[in-house]
Amino acid sequence: MHALCGRMNDWAFMKKIIIYLAAAAVIVSLSVFQSCTKKIHINDVDMRGDTAYYSGKPFTGEIWTDNDADGYFDMADGILKKFTFYHHNGKVAISAVVNNGTKPQITIFDDGGNKISMAEFTSRYSDIWVNMLYLQVQLSNR
Repeated sequence: MHALCGRMNDWAFMKKIIIYLAAAAVIVSLSVFQSCTKKIHINDVDMRGDTAYYSGKPFTGEIWTDNDADGYFDMADGILKKFTFYHHNGKVAISAVVNNGTKPQITIFDDGGNKISMAEFTSRYSDIWVNMLYLQVQLSNR
């Protein structure tokens, strides 16, 4: 009799096999789920007024820049709730939380992660600032 066949009656051995099979199933499921999720980009949405639509419905989730690196807009039912843009080194440059009808709470950082003023940001990081303005226009013209 083969050694594996003799172990089939061993409950501890069977539990290990079940655990390994369950772990394999979880890994396969996660990889399938990740391959099915699609990152939404500015060119994927339509704007009607202040509302972003994806596939004809108000969009909830992140709308990324085309390069997946400059930043994203976080939407809820098509309405902007937050936006974040990044420095070229991947650190947060500017992040804003938009509260319905009130002034956004904006936090701005230099490329080292230190808080700075809007004036300093627009002066030192004009490339990011101009890109943000361009993306805002691009999004509003969708």
